[in-house]
Amino acid sequence: MKTQMRLKNSPSENIHLKENKVTSIKRRYFWIRCLSGSLWITWPNGLEQFLTGGKIVSGKTRGKVCIMALSDATIQVKQKHISWYSAFWGWIPR
Repeated sequence: MKTQMRLKNSPSENIHLKENKVTSIKRRYFWIRCLSGSLWITWPNGLEQFLTGGKIVSGKTRGKVCIMALSDATIQVKQKHISWYSAFWGWIPR
């Protein structure tokens, strides 16, 4: 069953996902850390990433980021901060 997470306007949130649970977030800039377990994350343009405990993925998209827990997992989701310089150049990390 797929659900969309409604994230609060807080700097970050920790979310627990049961094994095989699929959810999505809609944020232009995202930052996701796998605190425990393992995840499969995909977003538009065919990009996908596998994460295990301690690994981080961040990016930019106009669509939804889909997250599937491959095992019971806890994730931390943040609204990625983009400096005006990075937003202007698009490729320069902060």
